[in-house]
Amino acid sequence: MAIQVDLSKLREVDFEVKREVWNKYKLSDGSILRLKVVVTKFLDTGETDPNTGFPRYIIAYQNLIAVTSDERGAPSNKPIPSFPDIPKELLEEINIVETIYEEWNTYIVDNKYVYETKPVITSIYRIKGLYDATGCPVYHIFSQLVHRVKTV
Repeated sequence: MAIQVDLSKLREVDFEVKREVWNKYKLSDGSILRLKVVVTKFLDTGETDPNTGFPRYIIAYQNLIAVTSDERGAPSNKPIPSFPDIPKELLEEINIVETIYEEWNTYIVDNKYVYETKPVITSIYRIKGLYDATGCPVYHIFSQLVHRVKTV
């Protein structure tokens, strides 16, 4: 069961971006996927991690995805559907065959903590027959963030 948190009640914490990187992966269909996490807010939960003693934050972020592919198709002139709305027969699960580059993003939070985070891709689905504005295949990426914290 997911715990519901009223984000409007949490204190927004000041942070400085030290480093946000493009992680790069080679996919089983030959495409190159670049994934960048852009953090937009740190919210203080008021809790501390019992193992480390560091504050627990909820992070607001967006994933940016760029694809390079030798395979090209006619750009689709329709919006990309949300994942649950895509017919199963149009989905092809794609694997990562090589991690070309994968590093941590780094932030200074509340002038006290070095907060590092990076995405872990859990699954990738290619939408058959759908191409972006540049003619590259379209994918749905599922990922989770992992993090580590230390003092400045």
